[in-house]
Amino acid sequence: MKELDYQLHNIVESDNDLYHYCTAIYMFIDTTKQTIEYINAGHPPAIYLDKNGRQKELKTTVPPIGLFKGIDFHSSTFSYTKGARLLLYTDGVSEPLEENRLGSLLKDSTTLTLENVKDKLSKTLEEDGNKCYKNDDQCFILIDLK
Repeated sequence: MKELDYQLHNIVESDNDLYHYCTAIYMFIDTTKQTIEYINAGHPPAIYLDKNGRQKELKTTVPPIGLFKGIDFHSSTFSYTKGARLLLYTDGVSEPLEENRLGSLLKDSTTLTLENVKDKLSKTLEEDGNKCYKNDDQCFILIDLK
């Protein structure tokens, strides 16, 4: 991430008419130690759901990539339990939904397969998306942690 930040910042500095940045989440999931190390650079928080239904948001740890020169990228690490899930998503997924809707949708789906959760989330986005103007990408990733 540090290299990506450096390259984007150099592009911005070399062209005063150009202003770019991006958000990202970098994750290292160690299935042997059952830990997740992550850096969230201004991206919507990933949602971690343990097998008992408790949730944790993996919030921003650093600003978006390319905004500031020389950012120190500090990671956060936590342990997970087998049977937990992760949901990563773009703001195009969270913005058309009511506040906390993603978290409750995930929590209500603990007994479903990932395929069924995907279908449920896609259907919710399609239904709620018709209520508002959609002009953003919609992407999400669901992970069952082993």
